[in-house]
Amino acid sequence: MFGLGFWEVLLILAVALLVFGPARLPGLARSLGRGLREFRRASSDLQQAILSADTPDPAPPPRAGPADQAAQTPLPESPGTDSAAPQGAGQPPGSDG
Repeated sequence: MFGLGFWEVLLILAVALLVFGPARLPGLARSLGRGLREFRRASSDLQQAILSADTPDPAPPPRAGPADQAAQTPLPESPGTDSAAPQGAGQPPGSDG
């Protein structure tokens, strides 16, 4: 406990009892406990904020929405059509290839 022995802590408590009196001492101890708890909570929140800022969040997996499902669904070919690309595909218009 901060390098204090039993007798040092007992002396500090006795002086506090004499200074503040037996009526106010429990209230002061309660306030001190609440203050320490809030300090610990705030420091823990600060540590979590710093750690979460250092590590990036993993990207969520892509969701297959209605537009994605329609793009992935192959369209049925009508009979008698050639599935090969027309001649000259991929060339700019007006160029004789």
